Amino acid sequence: MKHPKRKKFSRSAPRTRRLAHHVRRGLSWLWVSELAWPAMIAAVAFGIFIALPPSRLDAIPTGPAGKLGDALDSVAIALNLQQPTEQAAPSSEATPTTGNSKTSKKSNNTSGQGSSAGTSTASSVQFVTLPPGSPLPSDAECAARVRSMPEVRPANTTYNNTKGTGGNTEFSRVTGNYTGSTDEILQWASCKWGIDEDIARAQAVKESWWFHRTGGDYATDPALCWPPNNQLVNGQCPESVGILQVRYQYHNSGLAAGTYSPYYSTAYNADYTYAVWRDCYEGNMTWLNSVEKGATYAAGDVWGCVGEWFSGRWYTPTTLPYINAVKDYKSKRMWEHPDFLAAQ
Repeated sequence: MKHPKRKKFSRSAPRTRRLAHHVRRGLSWLWVSELAWPAMIAAVAFGIFIALPPSRLDAIPTGPAGKLGDALDSVAIALNLQQPTEQAAPSSEATPTTGNSKTSKKSNNTSGQGSSAGTSTASSVQFVTLPPGSPLPSDAECAARVRSMPEVRPANTTYNNTKGTGGNTEFSRVTGNYTGSTDEILQWASCKWGIDEDIARAQAVKESWWFHRTGGDYATDPALCWPPNNQLVNGQCPESVGILQVRYQYHNSGLAAGTYSPYYSTAYNADYTYAVWRDCYEGNMTWLNSVEKGATYAAGDVWGCVGEWFSGRWYTPTTLPYINAVKDYKSKRMWEHPDFLAAQ
């Protein structure tokens, strides 16, 4: 049978009409063939090639379809009959990690190591003040929860890498069993004794500007000074030492087993300081009501116990300026100021 002459379409004809023309033309020859389906796909693809401008041909995937449905999907995409599936864009915000961050990554080190070792995830939650009577976490629990922070006081490196030894004759939980950056050590002690970490940071600013090498409360009698540093220089020696200024004549329980841990170890110095604070906060220092005082001592007073560390008294006139200074440093977050960070 002679096929009638087919109408030719110009390039200006609508694309869909030109496509239909080429498909019908191909099928009229091949519909009875066992190659009909592959040929039909080839005819459709050829029709698209003829009908579409180059910019639309770029939308067709170049890889093998593998299935008839894949090929037809490619055709539909090219003709704007359906939209290609879009993959979700990655979120611009990282998912915080908890139970340990950050947020970030921190060592899970039961021996009390800081961020220099281990790979567990640290807590993303700031350490806050725990009420009197609260159970307190262990050395290892706090070591695992500390958030990694850079060292802003390289001068503290030796002290920060020295753990306490010998224990403590007054507070059995005091160990100094931790190493890390200065901020990490303050976090660890805050966690261990249940005090707001920003209070610890601010108090350390007030006491030593975060330099563990700092000496204070100079005396002329060597018997009042820490034995490792009780040689008189210009007729004086420091009674108080370390990042939080542990004063020898009132806090010499760190001499247990013949060691001088408050002097040599930043972690021990902070550990001991906040053991004393917790003892006060729990209401155990009832003797404060039998000496000079500006108010009645009672448990649960955060700032009264911060002041007691300075003066050994309860809200006396000499204590209040110290409390206010620590509060001021805390509100200003002095440890983040450029002048503080620039100190060497």
